Order: sequence, then C-alpha cells, then structure tokens
Amino acid sequence: MNDIWRILQIEPTQDIAVIRRAYAQQVRECHPEEDPEGFLQLREAYQAALAYAEGTEQPQTPEPSSDEAGTGWAISAEEDVPNPYIDHEAVRNFLDLYTGKQRRNSKVWQEYFMSPAFLDAARNSRFTALLRDHAVQLETEFQPPREFLTWLYIAYQMTAYKCTYPIDPDHPELGKRTEIQFRVYDGGMFEGIEAIFEIAVKGPIPKQPQKNELAILTSFQEYYKLVRLGEEAVWGEQAAGQFSRLIGCYSPAYITDKCEGRGDRDIERHPAGLRIITHFFERYSLPEEQYRILWEKLELKSALMGRAKIWYGRLREIVLEHFPEIGKESAESFWNLHKAHMDLHLGSDPEKNRPILEAFFARPDMQRALRNRRFIEENILRVWTGDWVAADFLEKIRSFYQENPAAPYAKQVIERVDSSLHSKRLIRQRQEDEQAPADTLTLKDRSFFRHWLNTA
Repeated sequence: MNDIWRILQIEPTQDIAVIRRAYAQQVRECHPEEDPEGFLQLREAYQAALAYAEGTEQPQTPEPSSDEAGTGWAISAEEDVPNPYIDHEAVRNFLDLYTGKQRRNSKVWQEYFMSPAFLDAARNSRFTALLRDHAVQLETEFQPPREFLTWLYIAYQMTAYKCTYPIDPDHPELGKRTEIQFRVYDGGMFEGIEAIFEIAVKGPIPKQPQKNELAILTSFQEYYKLVRLGEEAVWGEQAAGQFSRLIGCYSPAYITDKCEGRGDRDIERHPAGLRIITHFFERYSLPEEQYRILWEKLELKSALMGRAKIWYGRLREIVLEHFPEIGKESAESFWNLHKAHMDLHLGSDPEKNRPILEAFFARPDMQRALRNRRFIEENILRVWTGDWVAADFLEKIRSFYQENPAAPYAKQVIERVDSSLHSKRLIRQRQEDEQAPADTLTLKDRSFFRHWLNTA
C-alpha cells in the first residue's frame, strides 16, 4: 500500500478528487513515450488508489511481482466490505423520488440525473447494483414510471427495441416470445450497466429523445468523452484537439433552450447540457493549456453579467481558481491580421510574392495566430488552406508547420495544404489538356481524360 501513495506522492486517502489531482500532477512529469515503465506503474497505482477510495478493492502491502522489474503490488477484493453507496446522496435522492409524489415529474428526474451526486456515482458498478436492488425490492408497489425511464435511457445513453421470435421455428403452434434488446451509444458501455438494463426491462420503453432531450443526450455523451480524457490525463495533440472540439460545441452561438433537433442544424446544445459539462471541470484538475482552451472558446473573460454569467459564470470561476494568471491577460484580437490578410494581393510571379509573404508571416500577430489553437481551427484549417488560396501562400503555411511540428494541429494543417495543392495541380492539368492542339488528342481521348480528372 505504501508504494501506491509514494508513487502518487500523497498521504493515504479515500478522497477521489485528491487522488485524481495527484495523478494529473504526476502524469505531467511521466510521459508514456519517454518512460513507459514508469507511466505504467503510475497508472496502476492510480487505479489501485481509486479502487481503494471507492471501497471496491483493498490495496495490500507491496509484494515482488513475477516480472523482471520486480515491482508491483497485490490487490485483493474484500467481500465483506459494505457497499459504500448505501447511504450515498444519489441513492437517498433516488429513493425519495422513486417512491414520492414527484415520481411522474419529468423535470425532477431530469434534475436528478444531471445532479453532481448522480454524475459522481453513475458508472460505478456497486452504485448501479444498488439502484437495481432497490427497484426490485419496490417492484410490487412501485413500477418504474415512464418519466424516470426517459431520463434513465438518456443518462445511460441507450435505446431499446422489442423483438419477437417464434418459441420453436419448427413448431409455430407453440407461439412467439418477446424480448427487449438494448443498444448503447458509442462510449456508453461500462462494467455495471447490466444492472441498468435490469431496471429498464421492468417498465415501458420510452420514446426516442427529441429536441431538448436529444441535445442533452448528446451532452451526456460528450461529458463521458471528457471524463475519459481526464482519466487518461495524457494530453498529446490528438487529445488536446478532441478536447478543443468538444468545448467548442458549447460556445454561446450554439446554446439555446429551444433545440430543434434537425439534421440540417450545425450544432445545438441546451443550457442544461452545459451544466453537465461544467461538472467535469469541477471533478478534474487539468493542465493550463486546457484551461486556456476553455477560457478562449467560451469567451469566459466577458462572462460577467446577464445570460453569459448564468451559463458560464461557474466555469469562469473554475478556470481562475486553477489558472489565475489568465484573468490578467488581454483578450487576443486578430482583427488587424484579418484585414491585412484581405488586403494581401499576390500575383503569378513567385519572386515578387516572396517579400510580400515574408513580411506578412513576420508580423507578431501572425506568429501568434499560427500557434493559437482557436485561430487555427476557425481560420487556418477552414479558410486559409482551401484550394482557392494562392499556391505561394499555401507553401508558406506548410513550411511554417514543417519547421514547427509542435504547434497545434501542425500535422492536420500540412495534410490540408497538401490536399489543396493537389487539387490545384489537377485543375491546372485539366486546363492544359483542354487548351492542347486539336491533333494532340482525339475526341475520345479528351473525353477520357476529363472523366479521369473529375473522378481523381
């Protein structure tokens, strides 16, 4: 046991938040690619400490492992340990609602499944087992109401279908049997979800979520994607990019309390879903880069009054608690850079374009923009690297990211530039073929090449 706490560099504790913060701190100094054995040891210590804190497993005095490194510890389950969720707030609230006068109130069930107490316990197998046991014990008096099941399905990201089969295909006279089959959205499976299925089969299958309910379902999915990133705490470029894209879905432009749930809408998120995302940041301690992404994407510097404060006020407080220096920084504006880019006129002569591009890329705000994750996402990847952009400008962008591979999205920008340059080459080749002398290509050949270029 001592080795676990020594590796995490904390005193023995059952405070999960303390364990997570310690792991996040240590993992920054122990990169899996540079020290794979140390990272594995840290990860195992973290998992063992969490199991100990949750009461599911008990770390024991370290014993030599069978591998050559001779490190490790034994873990044994304590069968007689009482369920730590017996008197948990999420269980007490469940029982009060399930047996109370508000049991058919959809709004109160929505609030329950989005509460911090529920979110903290939701995916623990001992918690879900306890909910199932209570539902079974109360079955004769209280059947699961449809309102409860609607939000149970949303919170656990699942759907269900009734399927009818013949009891015996060779003897149709024996009749048919009906069973409920469950499907879980991507990322929704976990050890203990079977107990949720056992609760769900005791009541009617709710309607598919629509509009606001569908938007909140999406927020539950995104919450658990963030949780996986927080648990792994390995913030490489891929993880940082995924984190940034998820957070971008909650910018002010996409928050509405009247979601339409139409396929032709870009993004819709409900304010209630933002509450779920906020809980992630209350649970996990993150590197400064992630707080900067959150601060900039959601414009937290200006979330001081009105609706912005209601939606983002708590997130603003969390960022300042962990990264107070960011509150003193001036908001980065690239307005002058955008104007200069619009006024940038390039000709067909690369020699004349070269000093113009050198001056533009040497601008201090351009150098900051090329390393600013939000600017890259919203401008460089979407606009500045399209196949309509001048080839000399594209080459200059590619050269920068080849020389600065650690910049955000460097690999993606290079791939986008290469794709645009390839499209330009095809267009130019098509134009050259169409302008070739008539006796160079037969009509049949010209038709074939046009088809090939259009489908390449």
